[in-house]
Amino acid sequence: MFLECDVGAFKCDNGLCKPEQSICNNYDDCGDNSDEKNCVYFVCDNGQVLAQGNFSCDGYPDCVDQSDEQDCPCDDSADRFRCDNGLCKWYYDRCDGYDSCGDNSDEQDCATFVCDNGYELTRRPDHPSPVCDMNFDCSDKSDEKDCECRAFTMRCSQTRYCVPIYYLCDGNDDCGDGSDENNCE
Repeated sequence: MFLECDVGAFKCDNGLCKPEQSICNNYDDCGDNSDEKNCVYFVCDNGQVLAQGNFSCDGYPDCVDQSDEQDCPCDDSADRFRCDNGLCKWYYDRCDGYDSCGDNSDEQDCATFVCDNGYELTRRPDHPSPVCDMNFDCSDKSDEKDCECRAFTMRCSQTRYCVPIYYLCDGNDDCGDGSDENNCE
């Protein structure tokens, strides 16, 4: 007489109960190999075996050699792009400062602004520029220096930044020269 297994457990053919994570993990946990029956495996080009599930062409490399993402259909309308080496990646991997493709093609043709302190701001070509957008993207604030000040902004006297008028007299030296904190009552 065999017992029923608890929730989250798998009953082997020999009656043993094993955690569900034991199913299709490419190891005979049951002792009779019943936890490895009817499993689907993906064999990577380097011989690595991925157990259970469809790992290929999901935009995330599961194989160390990324062969599960090679030569996949790459539909631009689904926010994907093809790397020069054939990998299909998510569009948000472009121009993020990381080599997601493995050949650096996702970091090519990106718009770059170099801050005065040498830090580089990189963006996708279809995204708005971080320069003169009223946000200090550079830690030295050089991306907002000498911009045309918009409505409801003021130009700082020495640093030449444009800051929103709600920065005036807020107790913070947003200009870096104190001019947004002058003449406050």
